Amino acid sequence: MEVFHKITLNAFMKAERDQFLPESVNNKGNGFRKVNGLGISESLALRIPRDRLSQFKPLILEIMRESNDQLEELCFELYYKGLTTREIEDVTENIYGKHYLSQKYRILTRLSIRIWSCLENAKLIAIIQ
Repeated sequence: MEVFHKITLNAFMKAERDQFLPESVNNKGNGFRKVNGLGISESLALRIPRDRLSQFKPLILEIMRESNDQLEELCFELYYKGLTTREIEDVTENIYGKHYLSQKYRILTRLSIRIWSCLENAKLIAIIQ
């Protein structure tokens, strides 16, 4: 399935660049750059088409980033509502078929707790003073 996704996404991006270039004055295709790590439930290795003026931005990449951001927001919201990271893993596994970077959640959760704690301490200091 990963190979199918990779081939499909690469074909979409190339077709999008082929449509973009005739509308871009004095611009031409300039090969591809490799990107690893995109995808929600799996890491994909993609070939992103480039242009000489660096004006081409594949729409599919923006959609994938937005989906990833929305999933992260959902996971943080679930955590703040009281679900444990293990329960959030179970939810994402049910939806996407795989765990969604549980280690990343734990690191970000610890970081957000530290930030929250610092903010709370700052509020308390402001109240005391």
